[in-house]
Amino acid sequence: MKKGVALFGFFVLIFILPFISSLNQTSNSDAIKCIKDKVQEKGCSTFGLDSKIFALLSTGQCEADLLASDSNDECFVPVNANSCELKTTSQALLALDSGSADTKKYSDWILAQNKTATGIDWLLQIETSEPALCDLKDLNANQYQVSTSEDKKLSLSGSANCLSLDSSGYWLDISPQCQKQEFEVSCDKNFQVNLLFKKQLSSTIYVFDESAKSETAGGKDVIKAKESLCFKKGNSCDYEGSLWATLVLKKLGRDVSAYLPYLIVFEEDNEKFLPESFLYFLTAEQDFKIELLAKQIGDKYWDEAYDRYYDTALSLMSISSEQTDAKDNAVNWLAEVQGDDGCWDSGNVAKTGFLLYSLWPSSFSDDGEDGELPEDCEDLGNFCVSDIECLESGGDSL
Repeated sequence: MKKGVALFGFFVLIFILPFISSLNQTSNSDAIKCIKDKVQEKGCSTFGLDSKIFALLSTGQCEADLLASDSNDECFVPVNANSCELKTTSQALLALDSGSADTKKYSDWILAQNKTATGIDWLLQIETSEPALCDLKDLNANQYQVSTSEDKKLSLSGSANCLSLDSSGYWLDISPQCQKQEFEVSCDKNFQVNLLFKKQLSSTIYVFDESAKSETAGGKDVIKAKESLCFKKGNSCDYEGSLWATLVLKKLGRDVSAYLPYLIVFEEDNEKFLPESFLYFLTAEQDFKIELLAKQIGDKYWDEAYDRYYDTALSLMSISSEQTDAKDNAVNWLAEVQGDDGCWDSGNVAKTGFLLYSLWPSSFSDDGEDGELPEDCEDLGNFCVSDIECLESGGDSL
């Protein structure tokens, strides 16, 4: 029996994997050709803003026409809108950054839209393996004394300007006016100090990963509180816009840590935007990937925010470099529903371009005729990792 199982597995590897690879290449080249044909037939000037963005992002077409569509030389106004929007400007910046255009003005406009996010509590955790006495002081010379008990609960005395005891007794609340404040901590026993954050009135608490530090008895540690930021629309935080702006800034190599707490704690309130895809790319946390894959419908596509083509592209954007059943199933479904012209959704350039970018982000790195594919990365002696691993290791996306 074992021989039979092994032999069956061998045939599956022979016949299934080449089939999936063939679907990838056929769908890719046909889709590229479809967009190029539409550009040649109609011209980029006839496209809507979304089509210009994703045509450029996926095939390198329409850069000049996209640049001509900006507003006041700094941002982009989507169809049926009266002013620039974060989501569209971020997508345009993502597309233009891959070309030869000067994009600093667009990133500057995005950064100018940030504001302090409300509804988030920051906590200071002091953990010791045995009862201890700790001294804290902030930059304003306010001093606090904290004692830890066997059951890990804290007691606090001293100034109350920046710190107060959380209702649970396990953490110290950092008051809103003291965000960005630095605290010097020393204890008479070995200790660890962390920054925590949570949505107000929520029991779910998150650890701010960059903050965890351990010190020996008598040692000192300096920990800096954080300001929670978002990107705004009017005077309010724009969650979907913040997802796109944070993702693009991360791809540009900017520090986006101040925006993550807002995106994380308000994830459950904004499920329709598929935040798991963005958050998996931004944090590489497997929990977000698991949540994202659980939303795939019938092992085929995603359909949460807009429609099954856009949402599938949005979902695949963060997992395209990984080998997963969800990705392979989506590719097979896309091959089934791809139009005769090579595009998806009845010749929709924007959605076809987004799918191309999500699954084959280097589609236009090769300028060969008729949408010919570039040589395979691994065939050239390289190896593939996720986008976030590549970015953090200083590698190049090929």
